[in-house]
Amino acid sequence: MKIISIFLVMFVISCSKKTEDKVDLKSFIEQGKKIQLFKTNQAYKKNIKQIDKVITSNNKKINYWNQSNYSLSNYIPSTQVEIYQKKHLIINGEFDELISLSNKIITINKYSKLQIFDKNLKKILSKKIYNKKIYKNFNLDFKLIGKGNKIYVADNLGNIHCYNVENLDLVWKQKLSVPFMSNIKIYKNDLFIINSNSKIFSLNISSGKINWSFETVSKDIKSKGSYQISIYDNKLYFTNDVGEIYCVDLLKNNIIWSLTFEPINYSQKPITFKSSPIIINRDNLFVSTNFGFLYAINPKSGLVKWSLPIENTNNFLVDKNLIFLANQDRFVIINLLNGNIIYNQQIPSIKSKSKLQFENLLLGKKNIILFSKDGQIILVNKRNLGKVKVFKKYIDFKNFIVISNNLYLITSKSLVRFR
Repeated sequence: MKIISIFLVMFVISCSKKTEDKVDLKSFIEQGKKIQLFKTNQAYKKNIKQIDKVITSNNKKINYWNQSNYSLSNYIPSTQVEIYQKKHLIINGEFDELISLSNKIITINKYSKLQIFDKNLKKILSKKIYNKKIYKNFNLDFKLIGKGNKIYVADNLGNIHCYNVENLDLVWKQKLSVPFMSNIKIYKNDLFIINSNSKIFSLNISSGKINWSFETVSKDIKSKGSYQISIYDNKLYFTNDVGEIYCVDLLKNNIIWSLTFEPINYSQKPITFKSSPIIINRDNLFVSTNFGFLYAINPKSGLVKWSLPIENTNNFLVDKNLIFLANQDRFVIINLLNGNIIYNQQIPSIKSKSKLQFENLLLGKKNIILFSKDGQIILVNKRNLGKVKVFKKYIDFKNFIVISNNLYLITSKSLVRFR
């Protein structure tokens, strides 16, 4: 019997040494020992330079930007934006969100101060939504969208306000108690938004009355980066905080398909799920998450065409057969057809000793414009991707919009217009 036992032990040990990826028996037996089931993919860190220039679509003149990420489908086209060193205007103040509506700039900050400026940054109107007692004891977060002559404001107190853009008079208010966390989209006469319970609402934009709601699975630990909405071809796409994406037919009010995002490494799965904006361009839906993948999905069927191991929650751009992405301190270009990286380079920081942390990007007329968290604006020449210029540094970049080829951006301390 002892001989048989010894033989079995020797057999187990010898088998475990045949492959490097087998789970170590000692580690398995020792309680509390963490076993890494998957290795981290480092492809994103490799320098790749298969191209040295890009030719984008005809640059579009953008006259409005009434919602986050420009359009219902979050698709931002190549623009005619050019920025020059000496041609900019700046006003000081605190800003957290901005859109444009009726040739006006609409902003709001964490103190619930809603402001309207003209295109030359002259203040027209201002209004406080809440009194000091509320924002003094609570970190407020707002989302904006505009349609016609109405501004819609949602917040993490669970309220939605509708204001007239001409005088900031309140048209209606809907109190739903649970914090709203997603971007806002308006399709036809309906407003769509998700709360922190992963419940999506459809509201009538004229009255604020609820048309319908649909609640999905939700976690106790939440992040406002979990909830994203996109609309295209009578279909609503949204993510929730457990890492799912749904497609809803807005004509029939039923679910067409859903998918669950899986982490690239289960042993290092993030506590909270975060998603990039859902971008739809014709026959492709693109989304990336902090679970470690960028996906190309058929928006009609939910079929995954390809996935690329890149951890990203920033916005990215799609143009022709290319995907443009700026994350951490790298600028990446991906072949849209097969998901292969064709350009991947680190952008060095010139104005700061620390590494760049990119937040967003924009396709301009001559340059690809990269925005870093610390406020640096980086210009990458389309005709020569190796030609990189640091344009300017502002403190604490928040977001940008484009109106009539002018770039407007906000930081926590300023509103800036470039010409």
